[in-house]
Amino acid sequence: MLENDDQLESIEVLSDNGFTIYPNPSLDGQFAVVWTTASERMLYLKVWDLSGKLVAEQSETIEGQIWESKSMDLANGIYFVEVNGQRQRWVIAR
Repeated sequence: MLENDDQLESIEVLSDNGFTIYPNPSLDGQFAVVWTTASERMLYLKVWDLSGKLVAEQSETIEGQIWESKSMDLANGIYFVEVNGQRQRWVIAR
């Protein structure tokens, strides 16, 4: 859980952003971000719930085409995942 009170003020889901979140829906609350191209990059990840509350945030340098999440301990529901400024909808359905 985050200590700040960041709120998502608007939702814009972009379909052609160079990455995919997989699996979607997730059965165990974990996911991978898969880019269309492999390279070294800085990952800035934020996850919001439907109420607009920021529930997870992470940044790290990654290499390659795939980044796998660690357990985020999130409840079933719909979330919005932002990767480097681009948003996608993500569902946890157990």
